[in-house]
Amino acid sequence: MDQRPTDPTLPPPPNPQPMPERPGQVTAAAAILIVLGALVALIGVLALIGGAAFPSVAERPEFREQFGDISAAFGGLLLTLGLILLAYGLLQVISGIFVLSGRTWARISGLIVAVLGVLISLLGALPGEGPAAGNLVSLALLLAYGFVAWVLASRGAWFTR
Repeated sequence: MDQRPTDPTLPPPPNPQPMPERPGQVTAAAAILIVLGALVALIGVLALIGGAAFPSVAERPEFREQFGDISAAFGGLLLTLGLILLAYGLLQVISGIFVLSGRTWARISGLIVAVLGVLISLLGALPGEGPAAGNLVSLALLLAYGFVAWVLASRGAWFTR
């Protein structure tokens, strides 16, 4: 029991308002960001491994017979691409995790990476001579990133509670 003296002229302390329930669409968008970010980061790690191993593989005679003399700069290109993909994937994962807790900065960074994902997916969805499966993957990524961008853009009120 509280034994502190109370001043009758003071208003009663405010009751803390319960946190509004997270919309299901926000949860789905965060889950998509986390899953796609983990996949992108994994591809980045594989590119880093490939870039690091490229100089030793490029010296093998079998490799030189098939591909000729490929510059060692190709290994550096793979390393750079791997670092970019790893950073982009980790940013997606971190944004997705903090979108779940309603952080405004995570909403903004998640919106940015989703719009970048839409733009990159649009490039992959362009018709070309490659296999149709690549176009279907790009279309699926386009829809997923588009959904994330739409949710994070339209559900801003939940983040400012």
